[in-house]
Amino acid sequence: MNSQHYFKKLDKFAVCAFKAEKGCIEVELKSESCGIYHYVFYGSAKIGKVFESGFEIIKKGDFFSMKDYLYQPRIYEALEDVYVWGFNKFPNQDWDARLLTDETINVDDGSILVCLDGKPVVNDITLRRFDYSELSKEKIPSADEAFIFEAYRHQHSGIILSWIMKENCFLYKDKFEISLTPSSKISIKTLGKAKRIDDIYFGEVDVYFNSVKKELNFELEIKVNQIIYSINIV
Repeated sequence: MNSQHYFKKLDKFAVCAFKAEKGCIEVELKSESCGIYHYVFYGSAKIGKVFESGFEIIKKGDFFSMKDYLYQPRIYEALEDVYVWGFNKFPNQDWDARLLTDETINVDDGSILVCLDGKPVVNDITLRRFDYSELSKEKIPSADEAFIFEAYRHQHSGIILSWIMKENCFLYKDKFEISLTPSSKISIKTLGKAKRIDDIYFGEVDVYFNSVKKELNFELEIKVNQIIYSINIV
């Protein structure tokens, strides 16, 4: 019988997961028993406190509080192949959570929505399983409001494309696409330093905060009728 454990620390909360085959028995030490809420993706299991006779049975779809077990040794017995996901805000603290279904909700600043299943839409963005979004009452700016664009001539045969980003907004380094009409051979130089982040959609990626410029230089001085650029914004 095999079991697996996972742990990942994010900006505002930490996630742990437990997978086990039927019949597997696991003991979680006091120092590790810090998950306040659990969710069962599939299967079922018994859970109880070490050296105590009482236990609970958890099953697929259950979302339950572990506050009565917090910082106490726990014992799990897999009644069938089981996958349990637990989480807590970081640093560890008391807080409330609930399982949402198809509904529109009102939130307080600092609330976090974690997608366990389905395809919830938050601020016009569809989340996938294990995506999360920190919720806020503040209005989410449009792309034009978040990224101020400007283009101007540079020397005799160049053009500068400039983007200024609002606070907490960024552009992905590998999502720029630039073309010219009429077509021409150009060299593109980036003015701005990218920062590597752990993105909820793409994992580790390089992004630009605050501002970035693209310097376009043409081999010959030409008249540019149109510059077409696109940036995939998630």
